[in-house]
Parts: sequence; structure tokens; C-alpha cells
Amino acid sequence: MGQLRVDAKTNEHKAALELLEVLLVTGKVVTADARFTHRGVCAEVIEAGGDSILPVTENQPTLRADIAAAFAAPEAGLSPLQAARRAESIDRACDVDKGHGRIEKRTLEVSTWLAEDLEPDWPGCRQVFRLERERRTQGKVEVEVVFGITSLPRERTGARELLGATRGHWGIENGLHGVRDGTLREDASRIRKRSGPEVMAALRNIVILLFKRFGPKSAAAATRPYVCNPEESLEVLSTLI
Repeated sequence: MGQLRVDAKTNEHKAALELLEVLLVTGKVVTADARFTHRGVCAEVIEAGGDSILPVTENQPTLRADIAAAFAAPEAGLSPLQAARRAESIDRACDVDKGHGRIEKRTLEVSTWLAEDLEPDWPGCRQVFRLERERRTQGKVEVEVVFGITSLPRERTGARELLGATRGHWGIENGLHGVRDGTLREDASRIRKRSGPEVMAALRNIVILLFKRFGPKSAAAATRPYVCNPEESLEVLSTLI
């Protein structure tokens, strides 16, 4: 949809704010990595008429601790009525996938409990969530817990819908960033001066488009025949002109 150069004197967060100003966000749901979980990003998305789903990690320690507490066992200081209201605010969903020799279970809990308290500092925050991923491979068990915030209200998005949206984000990670860094080795590139990185990024975007349009599902498998037969690459490019 768009890309923007991150200059040496700025960072990805500030570049993202500039990019959001030119993207059509109205009616869309924006997902991102934890590096973009900033108040400015939340505000920009809401102002543009969109919604956001953002993970919360150690880069926001206070927010992360507050969300973790919302899903912890009820504290002794809560009255029975408060404890009941907190329990009622939580919605849960779970799914299980089997394949490639492993079983992966994802459990998501989403709560409206902190929305009013967080909204002044985190524009548009309507719910917080806790996502637990459990992977079992040949007797080995790995558990990962991710916390996050979203501007999507409960009447529009419950736990089941939010679980699907978070999986959709990882589909972008695997289908786009994974291809750029893994197959096309973007991170290993030594081209760093002047407009070279931007030009190469644009070329990688074209290659990924061609993979999706003409190649097999595996980007790695798609590169092999063209490496051995570069003349076929020119034939593919000619179809786009």
C-alpha cells in the first residue's frame, strides 16, 4: 500500500506517523509490531477513521503490567461486585491447529475492564487482550503470552473476531516480511547509500507481486527456476508492461 524511507535522524515510529497521513485508513483495521505501539499512532489511526490492534511488550512496561493484572486472579482488595463485573467483562476464544508435526493452541481473552482508565492516555482504547500461544512438538511444549490493546469495541469485535485478526497480522509477517528478510535477504543487503535502499525495496515489492501472481506458494521455490533461467524473468516482466 505504501512505504516510506526512515532517515538516519528519525525512527520507524515517526516515519509510520507520516505514512499514516497518506494511506487510506478510513474503515480499516491497522495492525503493527510492538515498536509502533505509541500514543501518537493510536491517535493518528482514530483521527483517520480507522481502528488499531497493537501488541504491548516490555517497551511499555506500565501498560503491560496493567493489562496483565486485568487477567490475573482477582485481588483481595476487590469487592464481590467488582470481581463479578471484571469477570463479566472478559470474553474468550480458542482454536487449535495440527500440522507439520506440531500442535498449536491459541487462547485469547479480551476485556473492557481497563478501557475507561486507559483511554485518556491511549486514544481510542476500547479493549485489552491477552493471547497465549502453546506449541507442542515431539513432546516439547513452548508457551508464549502476548498482551495488547485495540480500539475495536466489544459490540463489533469479540474474542473470536480478535483472534482471527491477530492471526491475520502474522499472515502479513510470514507472507511479506518473512519473504523480504528470509528469501530475498533484505536485512543482509550491503546497499545502504543514497537512494539505493529505496530502489531495492521497490524492486523487492515487484518481485513479491510476481511471486503471488505467477509463482508457486513458496517464494523460495519460485526463485530457483528464475535463478537458473534468467531469461524467463524477462518474459514475466514483459507481461506487466
